[in-house]
Amino acid sequence: MEKSLDIMFGVVLDYNKGIDIHLHEDLPSGKAVMEHMIKRVKENPVLQGKTFITHAYALAMLPSQELKNIADQFAKYGIGIISSVPIGKQVMPLPTLIEHGVKVLTGTDNLMDNFSPFGTGDMLQKANLCAQLYDWTDEYRLNRALKMVTQHLLPLDDEGKQVWPFVGADADFILLNASCSAEAVARLPKREAVYYKGKAIT
Repeated sequence: MEKSLDIMFGVVLDYNKGIDIHLHEDLPSGKAVMEHMIKRVKENPVLQGKTFITHAYALAMLPSQELKNIADQFAKYGIGIISSVPIGKQVMPLPTLIEHGVKVLTGTDNLMDNFSPFGTGDMLQKANLCAQLYDWTDEYRLNRALKMVTQHLLPLDDEGKQVWPFVGADADFILLNASCSAEAVARLPKREAVYYKGKAIT
């Protein structure tokens, strides 16, 4: 396992790229992979903020204190988690990771998922799923759920200061009929238009 990971890290460092590794392993191998990745990112600070682990199901199996310890190290060394937000026998501990400062994003494997028949590829639906699964039912937590699908970019920061849109920002956005972000997450209104680089694509 370590040799395989070290080869990957070598390629990433040689070509100045980031990492997104899909980690499906349970315990103990899943934990061993994460610990080795923490070690390598600690040794190579250039990878901090550019390293993500997708799925990381082993996190859902860790005892509470071990989970908190790993979450603290992820936050310290800029290792993020991308989750498909699975529902089943093991629920991912995303709120704990967020509480400890880990950058958590959502994603989907693909539209023709070989692992699950559920999902549409709609990222707003993923924010809605997070809100339902983790009981984020008040207006503040509903609008915060949106950052799970926007690379953490929201119209307002946690203190209510406007941070988007701003002059010079990429003109990538979706128009929908909702009074606020919280309503958009909770009600999943129809997308009226999608813009990419300032041009309507739907």
